[in-house]
Amino acid sequence: NGDSHFRLGAIYNTLNNYSFAEKHLTEGIKLAPDNIEAQELLSIAYKKQGKLQEAENCIKKLINKNEFQNYIRLACLKIQLNDLNTATYAIEQAELHGELTVFNEVAWTCFEQMTFKKEAYQYSTKSTSLTPDFDSLHTHIAVSLWNNEFDVATESMNQFLIDYVSDIENKETDFIQLFTLFLAKGQTNLVDKWLKEYQLTERFKPLYYA
Repeated sequence: NGDSHFRLGAIYNTLNNYSFAEKHLTEGIKLAPDNIEAQELLSIAYKKQGKLQEAENCIKKLINKNEFQNYIRLACLKIQLNDLNTATYAIEQAELHGELTVFNEVAWTCFEQMTFKKEAYQYSTKSTSLTPDFDSLHTHIAVSLWNNEFDVATESMNQFLIDYVSDIENKETDFIQLFTLFLAKGQTNLVDKWLKEYQLTERFKPLYYA
């Protein structure tokens, strides 16, 4: 039945076996076409296989069912396709429907794809204004460094450390990523200062002695 296909599709997605996930989710949706979660999982399976047009079709079907958070996914997909005009439309629609995390998601997608550099900075700046949290600040620091906005990146990193260093056990990879980006931009003295100030030298020995 449909539920069995959905469960198998979800499992195969988790196992990164996206072709099998696609097969089972497609079969499941034939039996239960109104299953929103299955359609979202199918769009992920398509995207992971590089079937971006099929992923887009899935996302648009979900939007037509008033699943407006999918405007975020459409915007990110369009960034991957270098279609800034449609991405901008999707961002506007997401904001209109209260999906404010769109700015952080799109900024990070731009950063990962190394495209639309200026726009990424605008989006990350707006994200930190609208949804000031760990993810938006992390993205803003990375994107600011990418744009050589060193003063903004430094100020944001200072705030990031103040707010989140106490949770470094759970977020170590994120801290390493940001420190590494500062080092890649030649900001060795700053990284050295932060590691000493927050007593992180021992934890991040490879970075400290890089």
